[in-house]
Amino acid sequence: MPEFFKDLSSIRMDPLDTAPGFTQVLAKVPVRKPGKQEWFQVTKDPNLILTTLVFKDELDRDEVYFIDPGMRAVLADEARLVQLTPCITRENNVIIWPIGIPDPGGKRNGWIDSAHAAARHAQGNWIRLKSDQQLGVYNIITAPAERSNPVWPDKTLNELLEIAFAGRVIDNEDHTIVRRLKGFE
Repeated sequence: MPEFFKDLSSIRMDPLDTAPGFTQVLAKVPVRKPGKQEWFQVTKDPNLILTTLVFKDELDRDEVYFIDPGMRAVLADEARLVQLTPCITRENNVIIWPIGIPDPGGKRNGWIDSAHAAARHAQGNWIRLKSDQQLGVYNIITAPAERSNPVWPDKTLNELLEIAFAGRVIDNEDHTIVRRLKGFE
């Protein structure tokens, strides 16, 4: 029997580590709210958060599309103003959380307000979100034990957004989403 089986700590690997000599390529960055069973943290870098307009396609699994600045006027009635907020899960998966922006007229929205509170709390803390339908808010669940810090990918916001919105940028009036909204498809 090999000697290394006598000391398992010498051969144990973290399943999230890549094999020696290999690097992990960030090929997909979902644009979505963190799941209710998903522990996550939010970036502490304010330069990695972008306020912009997006379109949420409720007919196609709530896919989120980036709206090119030249198309903002065309989609003004259908667009949502959000903060695209990078998050990282305990499994080191990066997601972009599109958090709605509070109403400029001062009308309060518990979901939006509590999402922003959760994002602030998740800067440096592992949290989960739990919907409270009765109150119309997200409750923040904090991890009971100290866990390791996440390993953020060495990517700029530009690079994260290019990956996240690959194939999902509304940039002209012939785009399928625009044609469908105008009744042509």
